[in-house]
Amino acid sequence: MIVKTGDIYAVNFTLGGIDLTGATVRLLARGSDDVVTELAASVANATGGVITHTLTGDLAAGAYDIEAEVSVGGQIISFPTPQDGGELFFTMHVVPDLG
Repeated sequence: MIVKTGDIYAVNFTLGGIDLTGATVRLLARGSDDVVTELAASVANATGGVITHTLTGDLAAGAYDIEAEVSVGGQIISFPTPQDGGELFFTMHVVPDLG
């Protein structure tokens, strides 16, 4: 995913194969400085496994590893998972805006 500095709009993350009904979610971002920041997130489509985060325009330009932590039924599951057959993290690139 590529966004620009200063952007303010909702972005979605689809988590593989989980029903988020009754779940709570945390969205964590780690930049190149290895600092982990929690981003506000909520369930957008429980049965589809979709969470949403509204960009606030506060992220500095750079590449970020993104991980979703889902708490449901007494379990904490991090997404994406290696079992999904994909990457270990979602990736967000924040590029400078020209304005």
